[in-house]
Parts: sequence; C-alpha cells; structure tokens
Amino acid sequence: MAKQSRGIKSSRLHQGRRTSTQPATFAKRVILIIIFLAAITVVTAIAISTFFNKPNLVKSRIESIASDYYENYYHPRLINSRQFKQLSDLDKAMQKYHEKGFTPISLNELLTYDNNKYSADRDYLTSYCNPKSTAVVFYPDSPYDAKSYHLNITYSCNF
Repeated sequence: MAKQSRGIKSSRLHQGRRTSTQPATFAKRVILIIIFLAAITVVTAIAISTFFNKPNLVKSRIESIASDYYENYYHPRLINSRQFKQLSDLDKAMQKYHEKGFTPISLNELLTYDNNKYSADRDYLTSYCNPKSTAVVFYPDSPYDAKSYHLNITYSCNF
C-alpha cells in the first residue's frame, strides 16, 4: 500500500505543477499579444502619417500629373515639332536642355493641358498651392525618350 500511496502523491504533485505553469504561460501569451498589437499600431500610425498626410499627397499628385504631362503630352509634341531625322540631331538638340532644363511649366498649365484633363484636381491642389508660382522644370536624359528625364518642382504651397 505504501507504493500505491506514493504513486498517488507523485501524480498529485505532477498535476499541481501543471496547473501552476498554465497561468504563467497564459500571462506570457497575453503579454506577447499586447506587444504585437502595440507594434502593429505604431507601424500603422507611422504609415498613415507618412503616406496619408496632406503635404505628401499634394506633392505626390503634382509629381504624377507632371510625369503624365511630360511623357504623354510634352515630349511627343516636342519630338514631332522638330522633325528630327537622325538620332544625332535629337542628341544635339536635347543636350543643351539636359543641364538647364526646359521652360518651367506652372501648375495651372499642368491642370489645364489636354482639354482640362486634370480639372477634377484643381480645387484640391489649388487649395494648398499657388497654381501660378508652383512650377515644374523638366530635364531630358539620354537616350532622350519619353521616360528618360528628371524633374524639379518648385512648390509655392501653404503646408
């Protein structure tokens, strides 16, 4: 009988250990969940403040409109107007604009080109930026195709 009682005691001791470790494991899980949720909240807040603040949205929209203007409107008209016969003619004509850029294009011109293509953006963008003094200068880069350029935007905005 002594052996049986020992077996019972050891199994009770073993069961007691299990119950004492379960709350610790549960507490660790809760703490890890809280830390994980806090980290997600911080990352989300940073992402929202970075990507969805008004100055960044306005600048991004102006850059997008400017890129569309150069790639789909300005560059094709420039190339067609000059009637370049050889690639060397294109290089010679564009090299002088590579460093100094083309004539600045105002935000007002960007919003009204191609039959007022971006007229829906007018109220939003002009509520932050002066449409006459906010301007874009395009600098063509070799090989001088529609996608080879860089731009400099001068913002006259109230943010």
